[in-house]
Amino acid sequence: MMHKKNIRLILAGSVSIHTWRYLRYIAPHVKTILLVGGGDIPSCYRPANLEAQLPVSFTFSAYNLPQRIRAWLLQYWPDLLKQSVPTVLHIHQANSIAWHMLQATSAMKITTLLTCYGSDVLQAKSVWWQYQLLKKYLKHVDYVTVASYEMARIVSPLLLKSDRLSVLNFGVSMPNRSFSKRQYVLSNRLHKPLYRIDAILRAWQRVEAVHPDWLLLIAGEGHQTVILKNLAQALQLKQVQFIGMVSEQALNKLYQSAAIFVSVPNSDAVSLSLSEAMAYGCIPVVSNIAGNVEVIRDGVNGIVHPHTDLMGLSNSILRAIMLTKNSARMDRLILMNRQIVRASGLRSQSIQRFVAIYHELCSI
Repeated sequence: MMHKKNIRLILAGSVSIHTWRYLRYIAPHVKTILLVGGGDIPSCYRPANLEAQLPVSFTFSAYNLPQRIRAWLLQYWPDLLKQSVPTVLHIHQANSIAWHMLQATSAMKITTLLTCYGSDVLQAKSVWWQYQLLKKYLKHVDYVTVASYEMARIVSPLLLKSDRLSVLNFGVSMPNRSFSKRQYVLSNRLHKPLYRIDAILRAWQRVEAVHPDWLLLIAGEGHQTVILKNLAQALQLKQVQFIGMVSEQALNKLYQSAAIFVSVPNSDAVSLSLSEAMAYGCIPVVSNIAGNVEVIRDGVNGIVHPHTDLMGLSNSILRAIMLTKNSARMDRLILMNRQIVRASGLRSQSIQRFVAIYHELCSI
Protein backbone atom coordinates (compact mmCIF):
# COMPACT_ATOMS: atom_id res chain seq x y z
CA MET A 1 0.00 0.00 0.00
CA MET A 2 1.31 3.40 -0.97
CA HIS A 3 2.14 5.68 1.94
CA LYS A 4 0.23 8.90 1.61
CA LYS A 5 3.34 11.00 2.13
CA ASN A 6 4.89 9.58 -1.04
CA ILE A 7 2.49 11.64 -3.13
CA ARG A 8 3.70 14.85 -4.71
CA LEU A 9 1.17 17.62 -5.27
CA ILE A 10 0.95 20.29 -7.94
CA LEU A 11 -1.63 22.75 -6.65
CA ALA A 12 -3.06 25.44 -8.94
CA GLY A 13 -5.33 28.15 -7.59
CA SER A 14 -6.21 31.81 -7.56
CA VAL A 15 -5.16 34.47 -5.08
CA SER A 16 -7.66 33.61 -2.38
CA ILE A 17 -8.04 32.54 1.20
CA HIS A 18 -9.44 29.23 -0.07
CA THR A 19 -6.18 28.40 -1.88
CA TRP A 20 -4.07 29.41 1.12
CA ARG A 21 -6.12 27.45 3.63
CA TYR A 22 -6.13 24.36 1.47
CA LEU A 23 -2.38 24.62 1.01
CA ARG A 24 -1.81 24.74 4.76
CA TYR A 25 -4.14 21.89 5.66
CA ILE A 26 -3.24 19.47 2.85
CA ALA A 27 0.53 19.97 3.26
CA PRO A 28 1.04 17.47 6.14
CA HIS A 29 -0.48 14.73 3.98
CA VAL A 30 1.77 14.97 0.92
CA LYS A 31 5.50 14.71 0.37
CA THR A 32 6.12 18.02 -1.35
CA ILE A 33 4.19 20.73 -3.20
CA LEU A 34 4.62 22.96 -6.22
CA LEU A 35 2.13 25.83 -6.22
CA VAL A 36 1.06 27.59 -9.41
CA GLY A 37 -0.71 30.88 -8.67
CA GLY A 38 -1.88 31.69 -5.16
CA GLY A 39 -0.39 35.19 -5.01
CA ASP A 40 1.46 36.49 -1.97
CA ILE A 41 0.85 33.77 0.61
CA PRO A 42 0.67 34.98 4.23
CA SER A 43 3.41 33.32 6.27
CA CYS A 44 0.89 31.49 8.49
CA TYR A 45 -0.38 29.57 5.45
CA ARG A 46 3.02 28.73 3.89
CA PRO A 47 3.96 25.10 4.71
CA ALA A 48 7.53 23.89 5.10
CA ASN A 49 7.14 21.38 2.26
CA LEU A 50 6.13 24.00 -0.30
CA GLU A 51 9.07 23.41 -2.63
CA ALA A 52 8.42 26.32 -4.97
CA GLN A 53 5.73 28.72 -6.17
CA LEU A 54 5.12 30.20 -9.61
CA PRO A 55 3.09 33.41 -9.21
CA VAL A 56 0.96 33.86 -12.32
CA SER A 57 -2.21 35.59 -13.42
CA PHE A 58 -4.58 33.02 -14.89
CA THR A 59 -6.38 35.28 -17.34
CA PHE A 60 -7.46 33.70 -20.60
CA SER A 61 -5.37 36.26 -22.48
CA ALA A 62 -2.14 35.51 -20.58
CA TYR A 63 0.44 35.10 -23.34
CA ASN A 64 2.30 31.80 -23.58
CA LEU A 65 1.26 30.86 -20.04
CA PRO A 66 0.89 27.06 -20.55
CA GLN A 67 4.40 26.90 -21.98
CA ARG A 68 5.81 28.88 -19.05
CA ILE A 69 4.06 26.68 -16.51
CA ARG A 70 5.22 23.51 -18.26
CA ALA A 71 8.87 24.63 -18.35
CA TRP A 72 8.73 25.67 -14.69
CA LEU A 73 7.24 22.35 -13.54
CA LEU A 74 9.84 20.32 -15.47
CA GLN A 75 12.61 22.47 -14.01
CA TYR A 76 11.73 21.17 -10.56
CA TRP A 77 10.38 17.73 -11.39
CA PRO A 78 11.84 16.60 -14.75
CA ASP A 79 10.47 13.09 -14.21
CA LEU A 80 6.90 14.34 -14.75
CA LEU A 81 7.13 13.00 -18.30
CA LYS A 82 7.88 9.48 -17.00
CA GLN A 83 5.60 9.07 -13.95
CA SER A 84 8.40 7.79 -11.72
CA VAL A 85 6.85 9.38 -8.60
CA PRO A 86 3.08 9.42 -7.84
CA THR A 87 1.99 12.97 -8.59
CA VAL A 88 -1.42 14.64 -8.41
CA LEU A 89 -2.34 17.88 -10.16
CA HIS A 90 -5.14 19.51 -8.15
CA ILE A 91 -6.77 22.40 -10.01
CA HIS A 92 -8.95 24.75 -7.98
CA GLN A 93 -11.65 26.10 -10.26
CA ALA A 94 -12.98 25.07 -13.64
CA ASN A 95 -12.24 28.37 -15.31
CA SER A 96 -9.13 29.89 -16.90
CA ILE A 97 -7.03 28.10 -14.26
CA ALA A 98 -8.14 24.75 -15.64
CA TRP A 99 -7.67 26.02 -19.18
CA HIS A 100 -4.00 26.88 -18.68
CA MET A 101 -3.09 23.99 -16.37
CA LEU A 102 -4.57 21.28 -18.59
CA GLN A 103 -2.64 22.59 -21.59
CA ALA A 104 0.57 22.93 -19.57
CA THR A 105 0.43 19.34 -18.30
CA SER A 106 -1.11 17.58 -21.31
CA ALA A 107 1.93 15.36 -21.99
CA MET A 108 2.78 14.68 -18.35
CA LYS A 109 2.24 11.38 -16.60
CA ILE A 110 0.17 12.68 -13.73
CA THR A 111 -3.39 12.31 -12.53
CA THR A 112 -5.65 15.32 -12.26
CA LEU A 113 -8.29 16.33 -9.74
CA LEU A 114 -10.51 19.29 -10.59
CA THR A 115 -12.36 21.11 -7.80
CA CYS A 116 -15.20 23.19 -9.27
CA TYR A 117 -16.36 26.26 -7.39
CA GLY A 118 -20.03 27.25 -7.44
CA SER A 119 -19.75 29.88 -10.16
CA ASP A 120 -17.76 27.53 -12.42
CA VAL A 121 -20.78 25.30 -12.83
CA LEU A 122 -23.89 27.22 -11.85
CA GLN A 123 -23.18 30.29 -13.97
CA ALA A 124 -21.83 28.26 -16.89
CA LYS A 125 -25.32 26.90 -17.48
CA SER A 126 -26.42 30.25 -18.86
CA VAL A 127 -23.28 31.18 -20.85
CA TRP A 128 -22.73 29.01 -23.93
CA TRP A 129 -18.97 29.34 -24.25
CA GLN A 130 -18.39 28.77 -20.53
CA TYR A 131 -20.50 25.64 -20.67
CA GLN A 132 -18.51 24.31 -23.66
CA LEU A 133 -15.25 24.92 -21.77
CA LEU A 134 -16.64 23.24 -18.67
CA LYS A 135 -17.49 20.14 -20.70
CA LYS A 136 -13.98 20.13 -22.15
CA TYR A 137 -12.34 20.38 -18.72
CA LEU A 138 -14.47 17.62 -17.26
CA LYS A 139 -13.51 15.22 -20.05
CA HIS A 140 -9.79 15.74 -19.48
CA VAL A 141 -9.52 15.22 -15.74
CA ASP A 142 -9.50 12.02 -13.69
CA TYR A 143 -11.72 13.12 -10.81
CA VAL A 144 -14.01 16.04 -9.95
CA THR A 145 -15.26 17.50 -6.69
CA VAL A 146 -18.13 19.95 -6.32
CA ALA A 147 -19.56 21.73 -3.29
CA SER A 148 -23.27 21.00 -3.59
CA TYR A 149 -25.68 18.37 -4.84
CA GLU A 150 -27.10 20.85 -7.34
CA MET A 151 -23.63 21.17 -8.89
CA ALA A 152 -23.29 17.38 -8.93
CA ARG A 153 -26.60 17.10 -10.77
CA ILE A 154 -25.27 19.37 -13.53
CA VAL A 155 -21.76 17.92 -13.72
CA SER A 156 -22.52 14.21 -13.53
CA PRO A 157 -23.93 13.78 -17.08
CA LEU A 158 -20.85 15.52 -18.50
CA LEU A 159 -18.34 13.07 -17.03
CA LEU A 160 -16.97 10.06 -18.87
CA LYS A 161 -17.24 8.08 -15.62
CA SER A 162 -19.95 9.14 -13.20
CA ASP A 163 -18.19 7.47 -10.26
CA ARG A 164 -15.35 9.98 -10.63
CA LEU A 165 -17.32 12.67 -8.79
CA SER A 166 -17.73 13.62 -5.12
CA VAL A 167 -19.72 16.31 -3.32
CA LEU A 168 -16.99 17.67 -1.10
CA ASN A 169 -16.10 21.14 0.13
CA PHE A 170 -13.01 22.29 1.99
CA GLY A 171 -14.70 22.07 5.40
CA VAL A 172 -14.60 24.33 8.43
CA SER A 173 -13.30 24.01 11.96
CA MET A 174 -15.82 23.50 14.77
CA PRO A 175 -15.40 26.07 17.56
CA ASN A 176 -16.38 25.55 21.15
CA ARG A 177 -19.88 26.76 21.91
CA SER A 178 -18.86 29.80 23.92
CA PHE A 179 -20.41 32.59 21.90
CA SER A 180 -21.02 36.08 23.17
CA LYS A 181 -23.60 37.35 20.72
CA ARG A 182 -24.15 41.01 20.09
CA GLN A 183 -26.65 42.88 17.95
CA TYR A 184 -24.55 42.49 14.82
CA VAL A 185 -25.53 41.39 11.32
CA LEU A 186 -22.51 40.14 9.38
CA SER A 187 -21.93 40.06 5.61
CA ASN A 188 -18.51 38.78 4.54
CA ARG A 189 -18.93 37.90 0.88
CA LEU A 190 -16.76 39.51 -1.79
CA HIS A 191 -17.89 42.84 -3.17
CA LYS A 192 -18.96 41.50 -6.55
CA PRO A 193 -22.35 41.77 -8.31
CA LEU A 194 -22.91 38.03 -7.72
CA TYR A 195 -23.19 38.54 -3.96
CA ARG A 196 -25.53 41.56 -4.12
CA ILE A 197 -24.18 43.45 -1.14
CA ASP A 198 -26.03 46.48 -2.54
CA ALA A 199 -29.33 44.73 -1.84
CA ILE A 200 -28.27 44.14 1.76
CA LEU A 201 -27.47 47.84 2.15
CA ARG A 202 -30.82 48.88 0.69
CA ALA A 203 -32.62 46.47 3.02
CA TRP A 204 -30.65 47.81 5.95
CA GLN A 205 -32.17 51.27 5.50
CA ARG A 206 -35.48 49.97 6.84
CA VAL A 207 -33.90 47.61 9.40
CA GLU A 208 -31.92 50.34 11.13
CA ALA A 209 -34.98 52.58 11.15
CA VAL A 210 -36.80 49.90 13.17
CA HIS A 211 -33.79 48.75 15.19
CA PRO A 212 -31.29 51.63 15.48
CA ASP A 213 -29.34 49.66 18.08
CA TRP A 214 -28.32 46.94 15.57
CA LEU A 215 -25.15 47.20 13.49
CA LEU A 216 -24.44 45.87 9.98
CA LEU A 217 -20.82 44.75 9.54
CA ILE A 218 -19.62 44.52 5.92
CA ALA A 219 -16.39 42.53 5.69
CA GLY A 220 -14.57 41.66 2.47
CA GLU A 221 -13.52 43.75 -0.47
CA GLY A 222 -13.83 43.75 -4.24
CA HIS A 223 -14.13 45.96 -7.26
CA GLN A 224 -17.50 47.22 -5.99
CA THR A 225 -16.22 48.38 -2.60
CA VAL A 226 -16.15 52.07 -3.46
CA ILE A 227 -19.57 51.85 -5.12
CA LEU A 228 -21.00 50.15 -2.04
CA LYS A 229 -19.53 52.71 0.34
CA ASN A 230 -20.99 55.50 -1.79
CA LEU A 231 -24.36 53.73 -1.75
CA ALA A 232 -24.30 53.48 2.05
CA GLN A 233 -23.57 57.20 2.18
CA ALA A 234 -26.33 58.03 -0.30
CA LEU A 235 -28.80 55.96 1.74
CA GLN A 236 -27.65 57.88 4.83
CA LEU A 237 -27.04 54.67 6.72
CA LYS A 238 -25.73 55.25 10.22
CA GLN A 239 -25.39 51.72 11.55
CA VAL A 240 -23.05 50.24 8.92
CA GLN A 241 -19.33 49.57 9.18
CA PHE A 242 -17.08 48.49 6.30
CA ILE A 243 -14.23 46.55 7.88
CA GLY A 244 -12.44 45.26 4.77
CA MET A 245 -10.53 42.02 4.44
CA VAL A 246 -9.78 40.46 7.80
CA SER A 247 -7.56 37.63 9.00
CA GLU A 248 -8.98 34.19 9.72
CA GLN A 249 -8.72 34.86 13.47
CA ALA A 250 -10.48 38.22 13.15
CA LEU A 251 -13.21 36.68 11.02
CA ASN A 252 -13.79 33.98 13.62
CA LYS A 253 -14.26 36.69 16.25
CA LEU A 254 -16.83 38.35 14.00
CA TYR A 255 -18.72 35.07 13.68
CA GLN A 256 -18.58 34.66 17.46
CA SER A 257 -20.15 38.03 18.10
CA ALA A 258 -22.59 38.33 15.16
CA ALA A 259 -26.10 37.15 15.92
CA ILE A 260 -27.10 37.08 12.25
CA PHE A 261 -25.28 36.20 9.03
CA VAL A 262 -26.70 37.43 5.72
CA SER A 263 -25.77 36.15 2.25
CA VAL A 264 -28.10 36.53 -0.76
CA PRO A 265 -26.21 35.62 -3.96
CA ASN A 266 -28.24 34.67 -7.00
CA SER A 267 -25.98 31.67 -7.63
CA ASP A 268 -23.77 29.69 -5.26
CA ALA A 269 -22.92 26.27 -3.88
CA VAL A 270 -22.99 25.52 -0.16
CA SER A 271 -20.51 28.27 0.71
CA LEU A 272 -17.83 27.92 3.36
CA SER A 273 -18.99 31.27 4.75
CA LEU A 274 -22.42 29.82 5.43
CA SER A 275 -20.95 26.70 7.04
CA GLU A 276 -18.70 28.83 9.25
CA ALA A 277 -21.60 31.05 10.29
CA MET A 278 -23.64 27.95 11.19
CA ALA A 279 -20.75 26.53 13.22
CA TYR A 280 -20.50 29.78 15.17
CA GLY A 281 -24.21 29.99 15.97
CA CYS A 282 -25.22 32.85 13.68
CA ILE A 283 -28.78 32.85 12.32
CA PRO A 284 -28.39 32.47 8.54
CA VAL A 285 -30.44 34.76 6.30
CA VAL A 286 -29.86 33.33 2.82
CA SER A 287 -31.34 33.43 -0.66
CA ASN A 288 -33.42 30.45 -1.77
CA ILE A 289 -30.93 29.12 -4.31
CA ALA A 290 -30.25 25.40 -4.49
CA GLY A 291 -26.97 25.42 -2.57
CA ASN A 292 -28.48 27.26 0.40
CA VAL A 293 -31.67 25.24 0.68
CA GLU A 294 -29.62 22.04 0.80
CA VAL A 295 -28.75 22.99 4.39
CA ILE A 296 -31.21 25.72 5.51
CA ARG A 297 -34.97 25.35 6.03
CA ASP A 298 -36.92 28.57 6.36
CA GLY A 299 -38.06 29.20 9.91
CA VAL A 300 -36.36 26.06 11.21
CA ASN A 301 -32.62 26.65 11.18
CA GLY A 302 -32.49 30.01 9.42
CA ILE A 303 -34.37 32.42 7.19
CA VAL A 304 -34.62 31.64 3.48
CA HIS A 305 -35.42 34.63 1.31
CA PRO A 306 -36.67 34.52 -2.33
CA HIS A 307 -33.67 35.53 -4.42
CA THR A 308 -35.89 37.38 -6.89
CA ASP A 309 -37.47 39.57 -4.18
CA LEU A 310 -34.67 41.84 -3.03
CA MET A 311 -37.17 44.58 -2.13
CA GLY A 312 -38.45 42.38 0.67
CA LEU A 313 -35.07 41.43 2.11
CA SER A 314 -35.52 43.80 5.04
CA ASN A 315 -38.49 41.68 6.18
CA SER A 316 -36.29 38.57 6.33
CA ILE A 317 -33.60 40.35 8.35
CA LEU A 318 -36.28 41.67 10.70
CA ARG A 319 -37.60 38.10 11.11
CA ALA A 320 -34.11 36.99 12.09
CA ILE A 321 -33.84 39.81 14.64
CA MET A 322 -37.16 38.73 16.17
CA LEU A 323 -35.81 35.19 16.35
CA THR A 324 -32.83 36.31 18.44
CA LYS A 325 -35.27 37.33 21.18
CA ASN A 326 -36.50 33.74 21.61
CA SER A 327 -33.72 32.00 23.51
CA ALA A 328 -35.30 28.55 23.30
CA ARG A 329 -35.61 28.69 19.51
CA MET A 330 -32.11 30.12 19.25
CA ASP A 331 -30.72 27.20 21.25
CA ARG A 332 -32.47 24.69 18.98
CA LEU A 333 -31.29 26.49 15.85
CA ILE A 334 -27.68 26.64 16.99
CA LEU A 335 -27.72 23.00 18.02
CA MET A 336 -29.19 21.90 14.69
CA ASN A 337 -26.81 23.97 12.59
CA ARG A 338 -23.74 22.77 14.45
CA GLN A 339 -24.92 19.18 14.00
CA ILE A 340 -25.31 19.77 10.25
CA VAL A 341 -21.80 21.18 9.99
CA ARG A 342 -20.35 18.44 12.16
CA ALA A 343 -22.00 15.78 10.00
CA SER A 344 -20.89 17.07 6.63
CA GLY A 345 -18.56 19.99 6.76
CA LEU A 346 -15.65 19.60 9.18
CA ARG A 347 -12.28 20.51 7.74
CA SER A 348 -10.50 17.48 9.18
CA GLN A 349 -13.01 15.14 7.51
CA SER A 350 -12.80 16.99 4.20
CA ILE A 351 -9.01 16.93 4.11
CA GLN A 352 -8.99 13.20 4.82
CA ARG A 353 -11.39 12.65 1.93
CA PHE A 354 -9.18 14.70 -0.41
CA VAL A 355 -6.17 12.65 0.71
CA ALA A 356 -8.11 9.46 0.01
CA ILE A 357 -8.91 10.71 -3.49
CA TYR A 358 -5.22 11.51 -4.10
CA HIS A 359 -4.32 8.03 -2.96
CA GLU A 360 -6.97 6.44 -5.16
CA LEU A 361 -5.84 8.45 -8.18
CA CYS A 362 -2.22 7.44 -7.72
CA SER A 363 -3.25 3.80 -7.49
CA ILE A 364 -5.03 3.82 -10.86
